[in-house]
Amino acid sequence: RYPHEAAQNIPSKVTATELKGMFREREAAEEAMMLVKAVRTPEVRRPDFMPEKKLTAAEIGTARHLAMQYCDYAACVTEKGAAEEVKKLREKGLLTRQQAAAVVPEMMTAFFRSPIGKRVLSAEKVWRELKFSLLADASAFFEQADGEKILLQGVVDCCILENGELTVIDFKTDRVNEKTVRHRAEEYAGQLDAYAEAMERMLGYPVKEKLLYFFAVSDVLRV
Repeated sequence: RYPHEAAQNIPSKVTATELKGMFREREAAEEAMMLVKAVRTPEVRRPDFMPEKKLTAAEIGTARHLAMQYCDYAACVTEKGAAEEVKKLREKGLLTRQQAAAVVPEMMTAFFRSPIGKRVLSAEKVWRELKFSLLADASAFFEQADGEKILLQGVVDCCILENGELTVIDFKTDRVNEKTVRHRAEEYAGQLDAYAEAMERMLGYPVKEKLLYFFAVSDVLRV
């Protein structure tokens, strides 16, 4: 009998976004793929006779993540400034016309006016869309995986340095309300734990906080 039979069912790599609900949903990973395509693929003008296809919820989320990735944070403290930033990203080709229309400047401004947004603006250092790929203990994600390693990959939306400590911030565009946001945040606990471990190993500072910011309710939750 093969002594490492359980290891046959363990993937060789996993993305941090797949840890949401322990692999129950994969829309975040698909969203990341659309984000890459949106940056690398030039916009092709749709013929006038063709009706314009509406963006899906996932595509809208991708557009808003792109805006937060490339915008000038300091300019977004006002709605007018945030709108100008979205316009600039559209002109630079970082957002398509449809994506730019899906970005809500008021949501961006609400974040930067919030306590956590102000911390981002005054942080010693800010990292955005920080990609990581590292070997991790597979037993942290799969039962009966003691001694096995897995390649963990992901992208951290935002990470800030304050007084020698890190705070990991993940932006969420989920459709939630005040009643459902706490439950939704709990589903992302595994993902944020993975982000925290990755940032500590990559940047060499301890993680003080792991935060989720939900644009739908303009609220931040600790996990």
